[in-house]
Amino acid sequence: MKKTINNRFRKEIKLTAIATLLACAAVVNATDYTSAIVLNGTTQTFQDGDSITAPTGVALHLLNGATATTVDPSTDTLTINSLASYGINVEDSTVNLGTVDITAATRGIDIAGNSTVSIGNNSIIRAIAQNAVVVRVNSSFHAGDDLTLISDNTTNVPLLVMGGTVVIGNRATISSVNANTAGSSLTIGDYFTLSAGDFRVTGSIASIGNEAIFNAGIRATAGSQITFTENARITATNYAVYANASKIDLGVGANVTSNEEYALFATGIGGEIVADRGTFTGKVAGIVLAPSGKITLTDSVVTGEIGAALQNAVLGSPATELNIIGGSITSTTDSLFTFNDIAHRDGGIVINITDGAVLTGGNGEILNSTRENATSFVEMNVFDSEINGTINSDGGLTVKIADSTWTSTGSSSMDNLILDKTIIEFNMTSASDSITVGNLTLEGQSAVFVGFTNDFLEEVLATGLMDNLDASIVTSFLGGDGNVKYIFATSNDEGSTWDIFNYGDGRFGISAINIVPEPSTYALIFGALALAFATYRRRK
Repeated sequence: MKKTINNRFRKEIKLTAIATLLACAAVVNATDYTSAIVLNGTTQTFQDGDSITAPTGVALHLLNGATATTVDPSTDTLTINSLASYGINVEDSTVNLGTVDITAATRGIDIAGNSTVSIGNNSIIRAIAQNAVVVRVNSSFHAGDDLTLISDNTTNVPLLVMGGTVVIGNRATISSVNANTAGSSLTIGDYFTLSAGDFRVTGSIASIGNEAIFNAGIRATAGSQITFTENARITATNYAVYANASKIDLGVGANVTSNEEYALFATGIGGEIVADRGTFTGKVAGIVLAPSGKITLTDSVVTGEIGAALQNAVLGSPATELNIIGGSITSTTDSLFTFNDIAHRDGGIVINITDGAVLTGGNGEILNSTRENATSFVEMNVFDSEINGTINSDGGLTVKIADSTWTSTGSSSMDNLILDKTIIEFNMTSASDSITVGNLTLEGQSAVFVGFTNDFLEEVLATGLMDNLDASIVTSFLGGDGNVKYIFATSNDEGSTWDIFNYGDGRFGISAINIVPEPSTYALIFGALALAFATYRRRK
């Protein structure tokens, strides 16, 4: 038994020694090429661990159907250092290498003609003066997981796609991407990081996997299409997501932030942005509506105003469209919707708020265009949702509210208002407050709950309007017929109370007003009492 064990142990030692010798032989067989290699219609197979250092010229140049490969592209490594030119230049040829580590004075890899370049996992390509990788028309570039592309010259994007096809695995890191030629195609796996510059596509298609991190903006133009899967995070200094005659699908759970400008901007015929359960924040604007652009957000949260840039509206163009399906939109300090001084002259703007969406104006305004005189042909449809704030337009605005709640403090004014089974909570701050409508259409029973702030109550006491509320509520408010039911509150959040009585002829009166000061007023009163008491004690 002892002898058998010893023999087995000796065999294991021999096998280990053989494996070590083979590994050493492989290292010994690795070749350090010290000049440029040109393959013109020929084939070369590199060993694991080979390296090429080229003082002049392209380090590895393939043309006319040449082929360069490694013994095992799944595991082998190749190091290339081009001191004066490109790392690899491929023309109508094929490259199938393992893990590459390329440093080039000018360009890392340039792929042209009907060429294909494939590299393995953990590859690093660094270009000093130009692009890390250029993929031209009819050519393709395939990279495994954990790819890193670097261009030291920040005026050149590391990945430039000029009509070719790019397929990259998971966890790639690239500082910026530009697919600037129509017909380009990019497919990038999960956990992609855009580390510094923009992601730009022109007339091209791009598909991005889960959990992408973009530290700069996305710009799609000329019929491009960009699709994300889930949980993309995009943080930009200026624009974050821009679609011009192109479609960007942000997928599910996107988090988009613009630190200085706007989060979402769609313009041009076919310009569209869609997202599901996302979060969008813009310092200047959460959303910008531009001629013929379309934005659809489902169960998403938007922080920042919604603006319109319609200077270049073209006659005959489709309407600009915003669809908010569930979720919420809240402006910070300004009106939720603002428009510039050039009206959309043709297709107009259509805003659809549906499925339980909540809109809140940060300054108490949902829409106020009287400052800019620019809401011609704006249609706002609110269905089964909630809006909080006043709505004011100096022309061309139609609002339809159905199965919804509209809470407003202060006056509103619009050309056309359509109410269908809607609750309006109207809080008056002044006797002059009203909801003024050029044309009122009532479809189904609606109710108006009228409340009064302390400012309104103080004005009533001061001006003697106690028996003449019809001028401020019924006539100037909505009028209408039996399809509007008016319900008057008899107290407010400050604790003030009053009585309402109905004269029966359309006039209402208010009496027994008891105004309770706001907490700040109480603080002033108590402060004055404390000061008076302290003065009294000093005199004593």
